[in-house]
Amino acid sequence: MSNVSRSCILIALIMGIQANLFAQSLNARTDGQHLRVVIERSRFLSGDALRKLHDGVPVVYIFRLSAHTSRLGSTLAKSEYRFIISYDIFEERFQVSPVRPTGRVVSHLTATTAEATFIEAMELPVTSIGTGMFWLRLEYQAEEATETNAPGMSIGGLVEIFSRTGTKEPTRGTMEAGPLRVSDLPRVAPPRGKSP
Repeated sequence: MSNVSRSCILIALIMGIQANLFAQSLNARTDGQHLRVVIERSRFLSGDALRKLHDGVPVVYIFRLSAHTSRLGSTLAKSEYRFIISYDIFEERFQVSPVRPTGRVVSHLTATTAEATFIEAMELPVTSIGTGMFWLRLEYQAEEATETNAPGMSIGGLVEIFSRTGTKEPTRGTMEAGPLRVSDLPRVAPPRGKSP
């Protein structure tokens, strides 16, 4: 076996291991008529996006959550979420502003609670998924906020614009889990006095 063949096999094994790690980090639970995601060991605020935030530049995070009949099958349900996240360089806290769907702006957040805000917002209707097996997919992308969607220009943003030397690829990733079945997922208990 040639060195090239061995290298290809090694790369495929590594990619397979990474794919499994990503699949293990995404799960789901049901909350009434909604399916909500559960994410472990995953960081959205990282890399170039986090560096921009620490420089005072707002970043747009786009999440696409979908359920499919199989890993490469047709779509059963899907939803898209957009958030503008900014960082207060003096207080060292994040602010999350939902854009789609619109919602309450949450501020004075640590990185962990800002990421939890993303996760808690995402859901799919259980009725669209049905009772059969399905695969869950979460795709995310972070890119610098433009003047039209940024909540305001900061000093850090001005510094970034005038010192920019090139455009980097946006932070992005995909997580998958499956096969799953709605009836097998853990359920959130309804509040006392209310039926499920």
